[in-house]
Amino acid sequence: MEKVQADIQHLAQTIGIRPPLSQEEYEAGQYVLSRLREIGLTDLQEQPFYSIRRIGERLGFTTLVANFGILIGAIGSGKSRLLRLLGVTLTLVAHHNLRRALMGRAPLGEWFWPQRRSHNIIARLPSQSNQAQARVVLLAHLDTDTARFSAQPPIRPYSPYLFSSLPALAFAGALLTALNAPVWLRRMVSALMIGQAGLVMADEIGSASPGANDNASGVALLLQLAEELTQHPLADTEVVLAFTGCETAGCNGAAELAAKYGKEWASAWWLVIDSVGAGELCWVTEHGWAADFGSRYHSDPDLMCILEQVAAANPTLGIMGRPLMTVNAVRPLVANGCKAAAVMGYERAGNTPTQWRQTGDTPAILNPATQQRAYEFIQAILAKIDEDTPKK
Repeated sequence: MEKVQADIQHLAQTIGIRPPLSQEEYEAGQYVLSRLREIGLTDLQEQPFYSIRRIGERLGFTTLVANFGILIGAIGSGKSRLLRLLGVTLTLVAHHNLRRALMGRAPLGEWFWPQRRSHNIIARLPSQSNQAQARVVLLAHLDTDTARFSAQPPIRPYSPYLFSSLPALAFAGALLTALNAPVWLRRMVSALMIGQAGLVMADEIGSASPGANDNASGVALLLQLAEELTQHPLADTEVVLAFTGCETAGCNGAAELAAKYGKEWASAWWLVIDSVGAGELCWVTEHGWAADFGSRYHSDPDLMCILEQVAAANPTLGIMGRPLMTVNAVRPLVANGCKAAAVMGYERAGNTPTQWRQTGDTPAILNPATQQRAYEFIQAILAKIDEDTPKK
């Protein structure tokens, strides 16, 4: 695993922090491209896309729309049904957009918000046969997150309510406006939304996380797999490696990948590799915040069945399925109809990856034994899928 360690060191220390849309995120993508070419791959693609910089921009703008709707509804109370109807409509649109944001979909009208260019790196590794009978897409994100106060252990149990109750508040605002409820009650809902949106945006102001575990570890493992599969391709299964951008700005790179290839690769298995450098390992059965206001989502049951069979056949790896209080690229994948799941590392105490969204996410916390187990598990998954693929 020496090359894995070298790749992690280069991404997390030589390049350093890699925020969405930054020069460092771009350099990480170019480093991955150079490594793939060095390995000998030629079927490489850069998929450009445009993205917002932070998830707080998405939630903050939508919250402003909701509050504008409540304000218009209050102005029209007892005077103009048209104004009240407009207020209800705007607030319901905001509610819909907040739910879309939590489910990994871009809100309606996001084109209005300033965006910049990012990119995904896609590598295709053919099977031994001329025509592959199965396809597996492995994803790992290139960018890093902010060290958030919501991820600190004392605050973590309460952070679900910080994000996922915004749609419920927007719906409450629409309902109160439609019922012509007292203005003071609508103002209270509006104040709660503004306060929560402010906290969400403030959550992204902290120092950047170096991202050794989240997710240089995942990128490095995919590069190691690229080398292995170049030398020893699967018999009847094509493997696609996707290194995605802007994951921490709303999983936008994965969303663009699914939007372009989801239908074309409808029969493919999509597996997200994230934060597999330290802690225990699992496949994630249920993702999202503990407070379920439309933010929870589940991995594909058929793919989880395969993962369970592989884990049972390899008990020494000590990998099991469990829910985690995280959001990742599985969210936009399942929203686009992809058969997706995630393999992740986690801390037992925190139910999140080790040093998740913290400044301590450096190469020093990584455990080579955990990385080796993750690598062997992914190899076993690929072998199982290839073995079960009907032969022509």
